[in-house]
This record gives sequence, C-alpha cells and structure tokens, in this order.
Amino acid sequence: MKSILGEGNLLTSKADLEYHGVDRTSFWPPSPSVVVMPASVNEVRSVVLLANEADLSPVPSGGRTGLSGGAVASNGELVLVLDRLNRVLEYRSSDRTVTVEAGVITKTFRLSPIKIIFFTR
Repeated sequence: MKSILGEGNLLTSKADLEYHGVDRTSFWPPSPSVVVMPASVNEVRSVVLLANEADLSPVPSGGRTGLSGGAVASNGELVLVLDRLNRVLEYRSSDRTVTVEAGVITKTFRLSPIKIIFFTR
C-alpha cells in the first residue's frame, strides 16, 4: 500500500483508525484495519485491487457526516478516505455544470455567473 500511496497516506494509529472509521452514527464502534488516503483515481483502483487480494472490504469515507452508518468500518475493513480527491476537473459556464472528484465539498467553492472562485481549506 505504501508503494501505491506514498509516505504518510497509510494510517494505522489507533487515533486515526477511530477518527476515520465512523460517521455521525454511534451504533457501531470503529474497528478498521487500515486507513488509506489516495490522491487519484488510479491510486483508488490500485488500492481496491490490492484490498480485494487481501480480502479487505473497502469502506469509502467522505465527510463522515452521514447518519445511516454507511461509512462505519466496524469489522476490520479498509477505510478509503476521499479527502485528497478534491480537484475541480471542469467548469462549463455555458450550462453552469461542474465536474469534480469525489472528495470535493461544496463549501470549498462557490459559483458566480461568470467564473468559479476557489477557496482553500
């Protein structure tokens, strides 16, 4: 995994596992085996293929604000944090559409009639 993601993007500390292993629900305690932070679609693909070989179920993790338990990793899963997939890929002013990666949150940008304005985190 480290060779795919680079240094610092594979998290295994108890604090990281607990933080990234849950959403806003409190029905299940977090118990993931690893947290990974890919930065590209190719990295996601490689991580998922490797997880499949290791019989690890991936659990996608965005803002962890869900209330359904869909982002809870309570059975040793691999948490796939999407925070680094945060690029706006295309903005078309003609029809005001935006193509973004999975980790983009609407708070980071706003649209005006003429241009897109980016805010940093």
